[in-house]
Amino acid sequence: MPVILMTGYAELEMAIDAIKRGAFDFIIKPYNPDYLLHTVDKASRHVELLHVEEEYNKGLKKRSNSRHRRYSISAGR
Repeated sequence: MPVILMTGYAELEMAIDAIKRGAFDFIIKPYNPDYLLHTVDKASRHVELLHVEEEYNKGLKKRSNSRHRRYSISAGR
C-alpha cells in the first residue's frame, strides 16, 4: 500500500526523510486537489504494475523450473 504523506509543515528535510522511509509521495497543505488526484492515480498504477511484475516473475520461474525438470529427465539425472 503506497503511503502519501500530507502535511502543513513543509520542510525539505522532512520530505526527503519520508521518501527514504518508503513514502510514495509528499504533498504540502494547502494542496491542489488535481495534484492529489494525480498522486493517488499514480500510486494506484504503481501498485498495479508491481502486481503485473510479480505475476510475470512467477511465470518465468514456473517455465524455468519446467525446463530444468525436462533437461534433468532427458539427461538421465
